[in-house]
Parts: sequence; C-alpha cells; structure tokens
Amino acid sequence: MTIKTHTGVIITKDGNKTVSLHETATTWCVGKGETYRKEDGRRSGAPLTKRRLILTSIKPKEQNRTTQISALPIERDEYGCWIHPEYDKFCDGRELVPSEEFDAWLKTNGLEWDYELRDESFDFLDDAPDDSDFSEWQPEPPDGEGWFIGSIHDTEDGLVCIWFRNAEISRP
Repeated sequence: MTIKTHTGVIITKDGNKTVSLHETATTWCVGKGETYRKEDGRRSGAPLTKRRLILTSIKPKEQNRTTQISALPIERDEYGCWIHPEYDKFCDGRELVPSEEFDAWLKTNGLEWDYELRDESFDFLDDAPDDSDFSEWQPEPPDGEGWFIGSIHDTEDGLVCIWFRNAEISRP
C-alpha cells in the first residue's frame, strides 16, 4: 500500500476535485490507473484530455488545510508596484493564470478576492513625464472587513489592485 503524502486539485468535466496523491520520479499518482505528469499536469496516457492536475495546488498533507496568507507591509517599487510573496509564488512570472487554477488556489488558501481598477479621472499621473510611475495611487479596499493587498500592478486595461481576505470573514 502506497501512502499518499500530498493533496492536489484535478480539473474534471464536472468541476474541480481535490484528491490525495503520492509522488514518483516523474508523476503524481491518484491511483493505479490515474497518474499525472509532473512537467505539465496532464494525465499520463491521455495527454489530449482536458482532465489535468493543477500543479500549483499540490500541497503536503501536513500543510494542506489553509495556508495562512495574510496582510504584509507594502513596500512598493519605484513604479508603485507590489505583489504579495505568496501570490507572486503562485503566479510564477505568468501574466495570465487560468481562472480554474486561480479559483483552486483561492480555495486551497481559504481566500476570496476582489479588485479595483484605477479611476482614470485621477489626474496626478497626467502631469508625470512617464506614465509608468503610479506610486501615488492609494487603492481603497472593498466593503467589509479583513481585506489586504495581494498586488498592485499595471495591465492592458490600466492600473489594478488585487485584494484578498480570509473567506471565513464573509460567512455569517
């Protein structure tokens, strides 16, 4: 009998499913006939199926339930950007993260999220010689308690602030 030491989230046709896993040199195994490649999370022997393991969702069982991600001091860079180290680790340099993967990461970490786009009516940036510095923008948290900044960054749609909070706060 193999001891399953990790959990992870699999995307299935019926939605996301959390499963127990054990590790081999090249795969993550759910059971004898269900393995996923470590390199890309695709199912071994069936690489064209949409079913896949979200690699960033894999956690050791002892650390599995709700990683504590909380507010940190914000130290914005010279352009006014900042990203929470745990969110940065998850994004891993990617500009876009599939929504299923993001939702699974939020669930694994017990978080909910919201965002704020910078109001383009602000004129403090219009006087700046270079629009890449938005350090003066101070985003306002969403309504409710417990929100903290996950990221302040520029996108094709403009400046955005990603907010996180513990999902338990919003439940009665």
